[in-house]
Amino acid sequence: MGVGTVFARRDRALMALLYLTGSRETAAMTLRLRHVDLANRCVQFDGRDVRTKFGKRFTTFFFPVGEDLAEILAGWVRELREGHLFGPDDPLFPKTEVRRGATGGFEPAGLARTPWRAPGSVAKIFKGAFEPLGLPPFGPHSVRKTLTDLASRHCRTPEEFKA
Repeated sequence: MGVGTVFARRDRALMALLYLTGSRETAAMTLRLRHVDLANRCVQFDGRDVRTKFGKRFTTFFFPVGEDLAEILAGWVRELREGHLFGPDDPLFPKTEVRRGATGGFEPAGLARTPWRAPGSVAKIFKGAFEPLGLPPFGPHSVRKTLTDLASRHCRTPEEFKA
């Protein structure tokens, strides 16, 4: 995925987070910066302010799927904090701010301080990442299936699998 625009870097970091955590797209899109703990390589999904299934609260540690993915996410968090001056309550994946451009049409104008409202944006980003590679347009939930398949091949006991 590209890195030439802030939107491309955001989308790339979203993909990295999905693979690192196996998160549902609705939960991922409502995360705030304070929920990401890079030092302990985990994400706190707090059902009080993250849209988790059944409002659950849980911690997900990064799956061992590649250090490059962890660095992509860390770089995005740094960019939001240092480059855009986002604070702990700002969204991890802010929606695109749209304004009227010089020609009168609407165009991207930066990052809003609000998260996406519906998972359609996440699905569009996810599917769009595969199409340039000539791959089928997989959906975000396919990551969860992939991680489950990997865990079932590498975990020796049910306890390892659950952990």
